[in-house]
Amino acid sequence: MRGRRRPCSWRIVHDAGEPLEAAAGAGTGRVDRTVQRLEVSAQLLARNTVANLLGQAAPMAVAVVALPFVTRGLGPARFGILSIAWAVLSYLTVLDLGLGRATTKYVAEAIAKDREEEVPRILWTSATVELALGALGALALIAGASFLATDVLHTSGTLRSEAVATLRWVAPMVPVALLSSSLSGLLEAYQRFDLVNAVRLPSNVSVYLVPLLGVLAHLTLPAIMSLVLACRTGALLVLAVLDVHLFPALRRQAITPTLLRPLFSFGGWLTVSGVVGPVLASLDRFLLGSLVSLAALGQYSAPYEALTRLTVVATSLTASLFPVFSAMGVTDDRGRLEMLLGRAVKYVLVALGPLVAAIIVFAREGLGVWLGPDFAAASTMATQTLAVGVLVNSIALTPYALLQGVGRPDLPAKFHLLELPAYGVLAWVLVKLLGVPGAALAWTVRVAIDALLLFMASLRACNLRAGLFVSHGVLAASVSVLALTAVGLLGKALAASLPLPTRAGLASLVVAGFAWVEWSYVLDRLDRGRLAKGATSWLRLGEPGRRL
Repeated sequence: MRGRRRPCSWRIVHDAGEPLEAAAGAGTGRVDRTVQRLEVSAQLLARNTVANLLGQAAPMAVAVVALPFVTRGLGPARFGILSIAWAVLSYLTVLDLGLGRATTKYVAEAIAKDREEEVPRILWTSATVELALGALGALALIAGASFLATDVLHTSGTLRSEAVATLRWVAPMVPVALLSSSLSGLLEAYQRFDLVNAVRLPSNVSVYLVPLLGVLAHLTLPAIMSLVLACRTGALLVLAVLDVHLFPALRRQAITPTLLRPLFSFGGWLTVSGVVGPVLASLDRFLLGSLVSLAALGQYSAPYEALTRLTVVATSLTASLFPVFSAMGVTDDRGRLEMLLGRAVKYVLVALGPLVAAIIVFAREGLGVWLGPDFAAASTMATQTLAVGVLVNSIALTPYALLQGVGRPDLPAKFHLLELPAYGVLAWVLVKLLGVPGAALAWTVRVAIDALLLFMASLRACNLRAGLFVSHGVLAASVSVLALTAVGLLGKALAASLPLPTRAGLASLVVAGFAWVEWSYVLDRLDRGRLAKGATSWLRLGEPGRRL
């Protein structure tokens, strides 16, 4: 790679816009050479976060519009087959074994250590394994399609034939999905989330848009699924072209068996979390349905599904931070890690805190408008409790990504394994005693304990100061959100008898006061400076040295 134009030059940049190496070398007379290879500005992280947010939110919006038409057009039975097909595909993607995430980590580390000649070996090794695992998954689905259609879905006649054909069209999507994970991982390591989401967004939208168009064109389910496969395959080819364009050395295939051990070691722990995580996420609903009633399950599931979508804000940010954490793991710069961890948590609190406070204050009214007064009476307390849990779970995603980035994915996985039996007992007791509110309380307690363990493990694994949460404004942000919630609940109770215009005016004063506190005491000089010039920096691609 010497003497050739590198596909990307990114460095981690100091908050004030000063290159980190200048700050690191101040007073020491030297600069760590690994730090010189990293260049990620706050503006770039912000753009990546918004790109990730759009990439996840846009398909959700399309789904909201398209699914009612698809449901009516296909009918309950065929829509059920379509839902099972997507569920099977989602389940089989666990065969990824964390290799997509591992690709991002090890490529980011290679960039940080100025060893970009290792990138083709990392990607080709990961992609080859993904292809092999995906092929096994596809063959298993093809062989088991008839069993699923007959003995699981209990279809017969024409509907059975359609179900079998649909599942067999899903089978090739397994290697396509796994390969896409590795190819996206390379782009993410190079901080090209703009390209990743430019491909991912239309591919994910096709999951809902193609069935809608198929219904309008009176296509069969297998025909619809074949078109979705074509869209997914096209997205995979685009990713491959982008990877090679970004890194021409990929034209030389270089599979390295010695890389299998670190890839599987890292990805294996991610797989543990990926297997245990869904059990932790669904246990409360399973217990509600079995111990109380299906009606109680419905009263809980609706607010749960809506509120947990709010974590998309935190996942968009941590996806951008993961390759940075991975690169920082080889630089051993505690100051930078403290800054990234503290500010990321603060920004999640600033972004989600006011929304969660509003949900807590107006839960009953909101549920009444959305689902009716009877539903609101049964679900208000659970909704308020779940809102707290969602905020806690969102801020915990940053230390979760940090531990993975610095090479300790085993810790979150071990926490999940330890939490599973304890959570099962707690959820069983609280659901039996309290019903719907008990399920919400059990889930919130579990994610709070998980968050505490993740933060403690991050501080210890990276040798960070607990005081970072004070110096970077996390404590101030937390107090401001608690104060806003308390003032909102108290003000709502006291002003219940006042005319609506008066209550609206008081609410506006509370919001204005909160905004002033956030601006004056939670956001520091650097944050305010970024926001003040955000309109211009957002459209700017960056300085020449920061251009990707």
